Amino acid sequence: MNRFVAALCITLLSVVPVWAEGMYVYPQFQAFDSSGSPLNGGKLYTYITGTTTNKATYSDAALTTPNANPVILDSRGEAEVYGSGVYKFLLKDSSDTTIWTIDPAYASVPGYLEGSATWNPASIADGNEEAKEVTVTGAALGDFAIASFSLDVTDLVLDAQVTAANTVTCVLANNTGGAIDLGSGTARVKVLKQ
Repeated sequence: MNRFVAALCITLLSVVPVWAEGMYVYPQFQAFDSSGSPLNGGKLYTYITGTTTNKATYSDAALTTPNANPVILDSRGEAEVYGSGVYKFLLKDSSDTTIWTIDPAYASVPGYLEGSATWNPASIADGNEEAKEVTVTGAALGDFAIASFSLDVTDLVLDAQVTAANTVTCVLANNTGGAIDLGSGTARVKVLKQ
């Protein structure tokens, strides 16, 4: 039973968000004692897989606010746990008795961020491009970025990349052979933390 509950909790930790508006990822880690009661005051130690070297988890999807290690569970046996990559999890009760160890434990999504901005690109001549900066709090150089536009971009190429802290630059490139004027729309950006 404990392994099943642990697997369920790990599954909640490693839910992969779909790139859909309004999708909610539930990062709540929860553990129970052998009688099925919440593990009040339980301790979740997080390590690099195969070792006893601490590996950080976070209390936010942007992976900017590290949890203490161990993560102390509340009266419901819960804690918000976001992570990146592969871990070794060691769960103990409040008296430091080991409940279980899972190695490897996968936190398959390093977290994602979102941003949007109104964009009215000027008429884009063939061979030219138009750029728009979108603020995405928590974005950092090296993160992955994807973008969409609320209007049909016809045969234009839409690209996005993190160009500075908290800034994603969207670029519409025109290689159609003629000028294109899209009109005003909304640029939406998703950033996948590395």
